[in-house]
Amino acid sequence: MYYDLASSLPFLPYFRRADRLPITPLRLERRLTLLKPSHTQQLRHVRPIVTLGFDKLKGRTDEDLVKNLSKCSDVPLVKELREYLIFRVRQRWLIAALRYRQNGMRKPDVLASADVGINTRRVHQHWESPGLGLESVHRWLPDAANYLSNDDLLGLEQLLMELNWVWLTRCADQDMFRFAAVFAYVFKWDMLRAWLQNDPVAAKQKFTELVNKVTDDQHN
Repeated sequence: MYYDLASSLPFLPYFRRADRLPITPLRLERRLTLLKPSHTQQLRHVRPIVTLGFDKLKGRTDEDLVKNLSKCSDVPLVKELREYLIFRVRQRWLIAALRYRQNGMRKPDVLASADVGINTRRVHQHWESPGLGLESVHRWLPDAANYLSNDDLLGLEQLLMELNWVWLTRCADQDMFRFAAVFAYVFKWDMLRAWLQNDPVAAKQKFTELVNKVTDDQHN
């Protein structure tokens, strides 16, 4: 149980309503030093794989996904963390499939070795379907396909953020003092940071605040 750690973490607002991070990266990392060594190791292994919003900037590829998933399979993970890892990687697999289809390719062979519980035969049989034949399970797929076809990457990222935010919130709500609640907070914090960096409205607001601060300082 992490009573002290959980109690020290400030409230994390829903990313759509947030205008700033409630805790700085440095202070968050200092709080995380309270984790057990085994939990610290698990978090370090999984965090780069599940983080949303920075795939393009970091140049991550589908091959990287498979390699990282293979590495994590050798690391003992708590049940909830492994479930979220699969949840997140499965999303990336499906998004990759949509990208391949949009580019006129038949199937994402590069991800064939990533065992994430996807019925690949069904995907291939319903290749032209907006939801790849899996919309009954993954209801978000048709919307994701629509965002991709319209080159609306921000809309797609927001859709994925909402899906992951809900999953992590439910996980944390089961017991706010367990490791699951801590890693849920960290992953949601990562999403919030990515959203604030990519959100043009928030960026404009932050710029205005900085300009006003400089103006006030000059007048004073």
